[in-house]
Amino acid sequence: MAEESKERWLVVGTLFATLFLIWGPVNAGGVFFLPVVRHFGWSRGWFSALGAAAPLAAGLSSPLLGRLLDRIGARPVMIAGAAMVGAGYMALSRANSAAAFLLIFIVIGVGITASTIIPTALVITNWFRARRGAALGVAFAGIPLGSTAVTIWANYLVLHFGLRVGFFAMGVPIVLI
Repeated sequence: MAEESKERWLVVGTLFATLFLIWGPVNAGGVFFLPVVRHFGWSRGWFSALGAAAPLAAGLSSPLLGRLLDRIGARPVMIAGAAMVGAGYMALSRANSAAAFLLIFIVIGVGITASTIIPTALVITNWFRARRGAALGVAFAGIPLGSTAVTIWANYLVLHFGLRVGFFAMGVPIVLI
């Protein structure tokens, strides 16, 4: 197979879309912050502490997920991770307690790690020798572009339909990929 095959660049496009859809809601979290605090009557500090569970879970799960990627490959790990993130956002739309938010944030954090940065770097490193930097650049452009677009979309949804619809809508496209 030629280094510049269309299949390889199609994979890069798929990775771009994955990073766009998964990191978009993560970085749109600020849109949900005040509506959640007001809805539940929580302090900003308390909700921030709950939110810290996702990056903590992501960091702690990274070594395990790296080993899993080596054992079974990127595709099943990424699919499972994306399902966790999408289902997590959809579950946030129904969450009614701090414990539920905490558990869901942990699931989302592990799912993000399983479906984004580590497997994306692994796939591109394995598929590209020449133009590896270009492929990484295209794929990882999904993070800031998704963050911008999804923040605008999430803001519209929360303002017009409420935080529960906004959370649910963050998960739907992720589950569909």
